[in-house]
Amino acid sequence: MGEERSAFVFLLSAMAALVLIGANFVVGDGRAAETAAPGASRHLVVSLGAPLDVSDAGLILADKTGLFERAGLQVELRPQPSDADAIAAVAEARADIGLVKAESFLKVRADGVPVVSFAAGLVESPVTFYALSSSRIHSPFDLVGKRVGYAPGAESAIVYQAMLAHLSIPRSRLTEVQAPPGAGALLDGVVDLAPLEAADALALSKRGVSYTRLEPAEFGVHKLGTVYFAGEKAMGGDRDVLERFLKALIAGWDRAYDDGPAGAAVIASDLGLEPAQVQALMERQRPLLRPLAARFCEFEREQWRQTEDILVATQVLAEPIDLSTAVEFGPLREAYRRSGALAPGQRSE
Repeated sequence: MGEERSAFVFLLSAMAALVLIGANFVVGDGRAAETAAPGASRHLVVSLGAPLDVSDAGLILADKTGLFERAGLQVELRPQPSDADAIAAVAEARADIGLVKAESFLKVRADGVPVVSFAAGLVESPVTFYALSSSRIHSPFDLVGKRVGYAPGAESAIVYQAMLAHLSIPRSRLTEVQAPPGAGALLDGVVDLAPLEAADALALSKRGVSYTRLEPAEFGVHKLGTVYFAGEKAMGGDRDVLERFLKALIAGWDRAYDDGPAGAAVIASDLGLEPAQVQALMERQRPLLRPLAARFCEFEREQWRQTEDILVATQVLAEPIDLSTAVEFGPLREAYRRSGALAPGQRSE
């Protein structure tokens, strides 16, 4: 009788343990990255070329809601003063992963820095140009004879030059004015067109200022925005870590757009913004994250080629580089395979 009772107690304990183990895989809403085996936690430093903002919403939610932790990762986000500092941290093994503008990555890769990009942050550049409605500027062709805010060396200058070149509009027919960032020069009448951050545009809307917006992508200019990268050695030896990082990051982006106000509240708390402002900015950046039915973090070879062409034409790069060794598509594809997500246009059997 005692042996039967002991066996029964053992069976109940085993069943309880199985239930607890299974619970680890369903914490949250089923979209989280898979739980890593006990003891598999890995500390990962992510070096960012700019302060955290709404364009990092997926990264923030993956961190704050435990998605990285359940993927067996202890992720530390380290914003740096510039892209150059973020790249140096990875190149010098002070960080595992970096996130910078695509042009910054390609410039250092052309200089021989052994880094490889494996995913996109913003697939399309966020550069957008604004004009007051009273200026009657509705397309780049309306810029002839107008004053344009211009910041040499900035991403906005690269996109501006590429847009004019693509449309065969001579720069000599426009007046370029070096103006400080923000909407001040536009509101004061110093310029007729200026590149603005989305937050600046929202501020204009709140003030009741009527404006028009020129999106370079609508005029055939496509440049990658930001990209994730790692050292060449990591690409060869830590692919599983990169895949787990990406799977959790993708789940974070899913939550950012699926959880609505709840997700916006988490992001707003981390960034010191109002939830309503976060939601408005999230909607504005949606086409930059997933243009043409792309999946989160997904870039294509053609997008890299177009970006490289723009940088060569604007003399940011002296010549094309070998993109086949600078970009790796495998980790993201494997992350999506492990998550069971289908590629655009793919159907389940």
